[in-house]
Amino acid sequence: ALAATAPGFDELARRRVLSAFSSLTPHGDVRPALERLAAEAVPVATLTNGSAETTGRLIGAAGLDGLVGRVISVDEVGVWKPAPTPYVHAAEALGVEPHQLAMVAVHAWDVHGAVRAGLVGGWASRHEGTYTPTFDPPDVSGADPPHVVDGLLALPED
Repeated sequence: ALAATAPGFDELARRRVLSAFSSLTPHGDVRPALERLAAEAVPVATLTNGSAETTGRLIGAAGLDGLVGRVISVDEVGVWKPAPTPYVHAAEALGVEPHQLAMVAVHAWDVHGAVRAGLVGGWASRHEGTYTPTFDPPDVSGADPPHVVDGLLALPED
């Protein structure tokens, strides 16, 4: 994918970009959101377009592995988000109906994909600022993940 999106990059440049992905650190607002969910006994999983191994390694390196119970990759279904298949697969893998699962993301396209697949959508605006109006709207939005988590926890139970 990198070769297609950055055709001017040589092999060394592509390796540098990919290497940077192996050392990403989470934003400071991620831990408080995950801790809030843990305090409410809400299980947490991730759904990534990347590999489960890389994502799991990043979560572990950030010291968040005790707060994330499962890493689900689109590799399990062979289709990238925002197609509905990965979101539905995540619900199945977690043993819940799609409407019982929430996707929290800072990317509107990811929340849009989740909502179209029947999940509850929670969008944090800290990255994009404005939700794309052509996308299906989130059920909850907020400035950052902790605010979104608070909003999701305040929704009526289904």
